[in-house]
Order: sequence, then C-alpha cells, then structure tokens
Amino acid sequence: MLYRIPALLFVLVFAITVSAGAASFWPMFQRDPGHTGLAPVSTAEDMQLLWQRDIIDFGPSMDAHLVMGNGGDVWVVGGQKIGALSPAGEFTVRFSFPADLAGSFISSNSPVVLSDGTLVVMGQVRIGGTFRPRLFAIDSSGVLRWTVPLEAPPTGHPPESFLTLGPGGSIYAACGGPYLYKISPDSQIQWSYECEGNIGTIPAVASDGTIYVIADKG
Repeated sequence: MLYRIPALLFVLVFAITVSAGAASFWPMFQRDPGHTGLAPVSTAEDMQLLWQRDIIDFGPSMDAHLVMGNGGDVWVVGGQKIGALSPAGEFTVRFSFPADLAGSFISSNSPVVLSDGTLVVMGQVRIGGTFRPRLFAIDSSGVLRWTVPLEAPPTGHPPESFLTLGPGGSIYAACGGPYLYKISPDSQIQWSYECEGNIGTIPAVASDGTIYVIADKG
C-alpha cells in the first residue's frame, strides 16, 4: 500500500556579516568545483534569526536541497517540484513536472546554477517499471529550457545522481551508473567516460581541470 505523506521543509535563515565586495552566489554543492566549502563571508559571533519558513506539501517524496541563485533567491529542489525563497522568505513554486512525465521526480542531491541563473537538476523519468536519468534546465522564472536524457543501467528504484559545475560553466554529471558526462551549458554532451563501477560521489574538479570521482567496483 502506498502512503502519501505531506512533506514539511523547515528553513532557518540567520543574519551574518558580509565582507565588503563579497558575492553571495553559491552555484553548487560546497560552492566551487573543488568543493572546498569556503565562503566569501565572515560569520558574526552574535548571529540572529532573520526568519523561518515551513514549506508544506512540496511533493510525495521529500529529500530537499538548497542552492543559491545569482539573483539573491534560494532554489529549493526536491520531490516533484522546484521552488524558490526570496531574501525576505517568500516561497513560490516555480516548476512542476508536466503531465506527460507523471511519476518522475528530482533525484540530484547537488543541483547547480549556471552563470545566467539557469538551474540544472537531475530527474528520474519513469518508463514502464524502470527509472531513466534526464537533465532538466529551468530558468529563473520556472520555464523549462532544455532536457538531456542520459544513459544508466535501468533500475526499479531511483539511483543517486550527482552534478558539478566546472570551468566555463560545463556540467559534470553522474547518474547512478558507471558513466561520467561532460555537458555544455547549452545542453550538448561533449564526452562521456565509463568507470569500472558505479559512481557514488559528487565529481570534484581541480584547478588544472582534473576530475575526481569514486566508483564502487562491488
């Protein structure tokens, strides 16, 4: 029996002291291609809560992730919807899967934001009894710009998916199988590489362009 449980996302936002000239853009997991997590801000010792927001019924499956856009909004990614929080805490749903993709959902735990504000996430599209990975690019107003289907071993359960931005805005994607993809910001697959096992980590990109992943050889 399938139970649908309304999802609840509890968001806390604290005031911090921002260094002069520091950018707040945080376009991917741990901010940069090397995933250093180094922020261009200094946190105040007496941080104060600015606001908090409950987000209810965001989707039947809730594993939400946040990523900072380049316009000050925070993307909220998870389940079958994509929303955004304004700096004042106002929440709006900006994207839901269309009817022809019913049963699909967002699986990437590392959404990325391109320099023009476009959000890129990995979705899992249900085809028959299996899930197939597909990249979705959504602009800041919630309009679907492009999709790119990727190859992965068909599974009856949704695999983990990972994205990273590299130099020049290239997207590095791993989608639950052994394949690592490089995709241009305009949706062109530039190359793919098959590892000796399923990739289980977010790709990290060094300053010289070297890409590091961990693959499980079983």
